[in-house]
Amino acid sequence: MAENTGQPTTPDEESLSDPQPRIPVVAPTWADEAQAILKQVPFFARNQARRSIEQMAIAEGIELITPELIKRAQAKFGQ
Repeated sequence: MAENTGQPTTPDEESLSDPQPRIPVVAPTWADEAQAILKQVPFFARNQARRSIEQMAIAEGIELITPELIKRAQAKFGQ
């Protein structure tokens, strides 16, 4: 732990460097077939299922959610 000398501190050089630009994350598009599968999920679990599948798609760089991705998500999340 740094000693508190009562003197103002200055940021180090590393914290002054340009931060990495943030790349906006756009929610993936849902294929009609995938939306039909999602509608079969009970309403009380549907939002969580949607978020989990979308997060998986974003992490994998997938722009279109398909039934195949839903099957992989079900296997991954134990559905």
